[in-house]
Amino acid sequence: MSFSLVISHLNYEINGTEILSNISINLDGNSKYAIFGKNGAGKSTFLKILAGEITEFNGNIGGTGIKKIAYLPQNTIDIDNDITLFDLVHSYLRKMDNNYIYFEKHLPENLSLMGFSSNDYDKKMGSFSGGYKMRAFLAALLSMHPDILLLDEPESHLDEKLLAMLKNKLKKFKGLLLFVSHNIDFINGLSQKIIEIENTNVKIFNGGFEAYKLQKKNQMDLLLKKYHLQQRHIKKLKDFVQKNIARESSKNQATARQKKLDKIVRIEAPSNSKDITFEFDNVPKLPQILIKMEDVHLGYGSSTIINGGNFIVERGDKIGVYAPNGMGKTTLIKAINCDKSINTNETNIFINKMTEFAVFSQNFNSELEDITLKEFGQSISYENYRSILAKFLFTKDLHRKISMLSGGERARIKLLNLINQRANLLILDEPTNNLDIDTINVFINVLQGYPGSIILVSHNKEILDKTVDRVLLIRNKKLINYFGDFSYVYNKYLAITENKGEKSHKLSPKEIRKKKLFYREYLKKLETEIKILEKEIFDIELKLENEHNDSLLSKLKKRKRTLRNKLNLKTKFEEKFSEQKKSN
Repeated sequence: MSFSLVISHLNYEINGTEILSNISINLDGNSKYAIFGKNGAGKSTFLKILAGEITEFNGNIGGTGIKKIAYLPQNTIDIDNDITLFDLVHSYLRKMDNNYIYFEKHLPENLSLMGFSSNDYDKKMGSFSGGYKMRAFLAALLSMHPDILLLDEPESHLDEKLLAMLKNKLKKFKGLLLFVSHNIDFINGLSQKIIEIENTNVKIFNGGFEAYKLQKKNQMDLLLKKYHLQQRHIKKLKDFVQKNIARESSKNQATARQKKLDKIVRIEAPSNSKDITFEFDNVPKLPQILIKMEDVHLGYGSSTIINGGNFIVERGDKIGVYAPNGMGKTTLIKAINCDKSINTNETNIFINKMTEFAVFSQNFNSELEDITLKEFGQSISYENYRSILAKFLFTKDLHRKISMLSGGERARIKLLNLINQRANLLILDEPTNNLDIDTINVFINVLQGYPGSIILVSHNKEILDKTVDRVLLIRNKKLINYFGDFSYVYNKYLAITENKGEKSHKLSPKEIRKKKLFYREYLKKLETEIKILEKEIFDIELKLENEHNDSLLSKLKKRKRTLRNKLNLKTKFEEKFSEQKKSN
């Protein structure tokens, strides 16, 4: 298929705010583009314009040889709940193409790809969740073989296994693919070029995501160099003006330099979200055991969702809950949160009276909607609100109301509001859906430094890998606990069952040797990390003995508490891993 999509002088604004400015690009009809940018940058808006969902814009969009455009929106579409799955996908095809009968033959394959069986065809759509409704829509889009396929965050509706299958399917797609995604594996495995939307402008980078990151790093390094050079030049001019403006002999020279200063277009200091640190001052004392659930049986009414296994949350645990959609992750979270809709009669549940948990909800606190960013920051710390908001990437337009923020910005506000609560256990159910990579980095940095315990439900391998030290799997309706970071647990235990079904895998002598070697190396790594933490704590204790500055004393004590919590966690992890090593 040979064609190109030509975009000329595209401009779009909302309520006087410019979103896209003078965009002129040509897109190759045989390429796959990942659209990248911060939340609120205009990624979804760009796709809606290309899909014809938004028509009030200035500029031209055209091309030759384009017949069909298929578009998967980010949010759930309106669907008649009384229509069956079979009738729904056929109605999609009829709307999208008059020759829909030709494409019907591809529907069974694509419905299966999206997790539907033939038994689902006659089920009413009201019996499916919003995510499954979007899957049905995506199956219809794939079946019609469009010239241009526009996907806005397909990972929001798919678990990791189905997303990998979709990626393999799209690799074979012959046409122009533009997609928004925050899943690094999905972007890396699919994109040939990156479209970056930043500050209302669009740039195209050749290569996949890794090549894009390298090019952006080089650009950032160059910008940082130019920033420092300009700052030195500005300082030199300012110093001259201050020293000479009052002298009659050099007043004219000082005035000339002041004019130069006034004309300089300032380079904004490059920001780096990875530098975020946050002090947790209000985390209550943690008990040894926060939650304990034995012989877990959970469900709704007479329907059983989880039927077996145990679950315990101890001091400092960072637990990742991982399972395909519909297997009971949210049911487990609701049970922990004492949701009365969950049947817990057969489960022994112990929640320590010292346990104080805060839950990251998908719903937004309506009380926050009508206040500004500044007012919200001041409610946390009146004097230091700018510093706190900046750590969560809010540095401009602090007069904006929270109701006007993008999805990613609202997620950062929800996280900041969550950790501001007096809690020693954070419960997060899919917190990173629809978030840009900068915002995900905020979550990672905050969760890494949190001294309490965490239960994190997510399909995002990156955030799981960087924040959890235990994995709770739900499989065959049973809870199974694994100790270790997520990549290790996934590669050793989960990848086999996801790819080959639930058959047990007997280790060969070679695999046993490799497993023992891994244990030895991992324990050695833990021992090294423990020694480093112990030394830093010792150094801080020496400084505390000789320091008399109250402000510095406070900072040293906070740092010591953070390190002590990390040390306790690493030591506990080492003990558990040693036991696991012996058992293998």
